[in-house]
Amino acid sequence: MNVLDSKTNSEDIVKAIFKWRKQLAVFVGLVAVGSYLGSLLITPKFKSEAIIYPIAFKPFGEESTTEQLLQMLNGQDIRDSVISKFHLYKQYNIDSADVFHITKVNLAFDENIKFTKTEYESVSITTLDKSPLIASDMASSIVELVNSKMNAIQKISLIDRLNVLSHLLPKRKKELDSMEKAWSIITQTYSILDIEGQSTAATREYLHAIGSGASKSALDNISQYVKNLNAKGNEFFSLKERLWNIRGKYAEIENEYTTKTAEYNVKNQYVSYASRPFPSDKKAYPIRWLIVAMAIVSSLLVGIIGILVVEARKKLA
Repeated sequence: MNVLDSKTNSEDIVKAIFKWRKQLAVFVGLVAVGSYLGSLLITPKFKSEAIIYPIAFKPFGEESTTEQLLQMLNGQDIRDSVISKFHLYKQYNIDSADVFHITKVNLAFDENIKFTKTEYESVSITTLDKSPLIASDMASSIVELVNSKMNAIQKISLIDRLNVLSHLLPKRKKELDSMEKAWSIITQTYSILDIEGQSTAATREYLHAIGSGASKSALDNISQYVKNLNAKGNEFFSLKERLWNIRGKYAEIENEYTTKTAEYNVKNQYVSYASRPFPSDKKAYPIRWLIVAMAIVSSLLVGIIGILVVEARKKLA
């Protein structure tokens, strides 16, 4: 019985549609034409895409460098810079005096600018705009903003270290100068350069002088020289060790300062292009055939439902 009822209902629906086929065709046709004409009123937008990947980001914890790049792209700094540079309030016809102007411009930004991670661990930057040139420039500028932002972060960390080094350098230089002055005094006043070698040579000379019958004056001079070596030996070794230590520390600080200064003055590239953006010659929005197709399907459903309602009312009457 149910099967027969179902078959009867299906036949009734088909008959009703066939009965109203002309009206339905006209209705669907009008909707199709209207949707097409309506699509002509929609401002076309052009799409541009840049595909980039991080090359100088440092991994942090379990977060990949690609995820770090995505976080930076989605940050407020990049967003505010793009909004300001491309005058997006004017571009999207948003009144900056509106109470909800921030919400509106952010919604428009999210609608027209998207950042997505690709399956190859790169990041896609897609931009939509009524001008193909602006869409392309926007994608390129976002990449440059990432490089500028990363360079700024790097400079902040470098300048902190440079400040520390700039205070350490004169301090270590003063210590070095003091030690070298003390070294100069002990080496020039007491003629000490190589304590071990000079002591051995002086002892040998003293024994030779005794054996050769040298005068008492000559022996006294050699003896005094040996005493000086013995008296200043510990001071010599201590001063020598401290001097080399301070020279080494000063050289390390000076080298680091030179390196950090060079790094500070260099503009690094933190992302690289896998695919550069370019002005498109074909609009990406609206897709008119899709708008018309959806309108036709929707109008068919509405029309059929309308026909069935009318026929049902007739039967009830």
